[in-house]
Amino acid sequence: MGSTLEAAVVFSAVITIISAFVICPLELCGRAKEMCDSFLTEQGDYLSNEEIVDTSPMDGYDLTDISPERFCTFLSGISDNYRIIYGTLGDSLDG
Repeated sequence: MGSTLEAAVVFSAVITIISAFVICPLELCGRAKEMCDSFLTEQGDYLSNEEIVDTSPMDGYDLTDISPERFCTFLSGISDNYRIIYGTLGDSLDG
């Protein structure tokens, strides 16, 4: 058997490796939780948005969000209004 100094070095190395196996995944999980919280905050902002185009600050950046569904509905409404107006005018001028 080796000396007590060798045993102390080996035990220290083993404890260091075991500590690394515990701390590194814990740190990764902490980062993953922070990213998930940030994502949920951003998603909540998008879902609570009632505007077609919205600008909001997040983490030091100005985000511009365009809701595709609301924008499409807005353009469809404009198109329908023009069709109704010009159809009515065309019918009244022809008649």
